Amino acid sequence: MMSGGGHMMALTQRLRENRKLLRRKKTFDKEEGFLAGQKKFHKAPKGKVVSKKICAVKLQKIGLAVRRRTKKQWKYFLGTLSIALLALSIVRNFAINAWNSGAFNPYPLYSEAEQFKNHEEKRKADYLFFITDGHRYIQEKHWNNAIFQYRKACELYPHEYDANLRLATAYSYKCMNEGLDCTTGQLWIEKLLSQQPNNTDLKEIGIVFLSESHTNQ
Repeated sequence: MMSGGGHMMALTQRLRENRKLLRRKKTFDKEEGFLAGQKKFHKAPKGKVVSKKICAVKLQKIGLAVRRRTKKQWKYFLGTLSIALLALSIVRNFAINAWNSGAFNPYPLYSEAEQFKNHEEKRKADYLFFITDGHRYIQEKHWNNAIFQYRKACELYPHEYDANLRLATAYSYKCMNEGLDCTTGQLWIEKLLSQQPNNTDLKEIGIVFLSESHTNQ
């Protein structure tokens, strides 16, 4: 068993051996320190800097090379600009043609025949709406609303028999139930009878106005 003193001596000996193995590193050589290096690299040359003159031929060559390079750069710039302007022109023409054709228009452009067809379809749709809405008001006994809707239908198709008959009927209901617009209804029936004197439906409605007018008298 090793005593405490022997253990310490062995440890000290090992440290010495390890220290010998390590190499000593220096930033500067032995002959040259930090200050010496500063003096070496910071000494400015005395006197004027000697510059060589360039001959005229060499200057001409340099100028020619510079001009060629500048010309080449301008050609590249103008070529790029021309391509960009051409592309912009193509896009512009495409956009104008697309706009004129109605591609970007939320309301497409129609020909005269198509416009007439669309207008006629809308008029028919409005006519059916007024007729249907007027019939609903008749069933609800809202005579004024029914008369208003039937008049709208007659304005769209003045010679449509169904609309005129419904309007005359609405006037007759108002005349019988409220005693109002009897004269207006009678004039309307007389107008229709002048166009269709043998129409039995119109004659029956006309009797309502005649009876109501005699009652009011």
